[in-house]
Amino acid sequence: MTMNAAEKTEAGFNNPPTVEAVAVTGLTPVPVNASNGQPPVGSRQAIPMHQQEKQGAKCCGCCCDYRRAVIIIAIIFICVTAISLIFAVLAVSLPGVSNFDDDEIEEIFNGNTTRNIATSAVSFVMALVALLGARFYNIPMLCLVILWFLVSYALSVYFGIDNINQVNALETGDVEYRYPIGVFVGQAIVTALWIYPHVGLILEIRSGIMSRETYPREEYSCCCVDNRRRHQ
Repeated sequence: MTMNAAEKTEAGFNNPPTVEAVAVTGLTPVPVNASNGQPPVGSRQAIPMHQQEKQGAKCCGCCCDYRRAVIIIAIIFICVTAISLIFAVLAVSLPGVSNFDDDEIEEIFNGNTTRNIATSAVSFVMALVALLGARFYNIPMLCLVILWFLVSYALSVYFGIDNINQVNALETGDVEYRYPIGVFVGQAIVTALWIYPHVGLILEIRSGIMSRETYPREEYSCCCVDNRRRHQ
């Protein structure tokens, strides 16, 4: 028996496809075509987040995502500053370590040790702040860490020049301002490399590329993550 147009319409055969029906892929609801139950062609929501193509950049072009890079740097700084603090405290507390025949040399040594303890303590705290900032996608925390990197570099330049001048004054009896530019240029380059992934992470968080929800898509490592899953 052949159905006429009115009967087909009443039976729903001529109803146009709608996007009111929803299919669930993983935890992401996606609109589907009511005629065939399939997601619309080209819909990004139909692809699980961890299989979507990465939108953000890779640190150094190939290493890892910026969030992972910041976490790695923070862990390195936590370890290094903790060791530095231990040795600095031992240097001022153990008898005989800072016992020099020349009182002026001992004064310089103790002054440097005090500076090292102070800067290492702040660096340790800032490393924890960086770790938390990356963990919780917190831009103010990451900005605070960048600020400390710049302040720390400026202090290292100032203390370095001051130490050279003090030692030179002891040797020659005169203060000659020396500036080992090669050393400080090298420190500037290293500081820029530390800052670089923090800036990258901040920019990606602000743009919405990097977030708690999108990190399964943005996660990348050249050695620690199975990135083949993106192509499955």
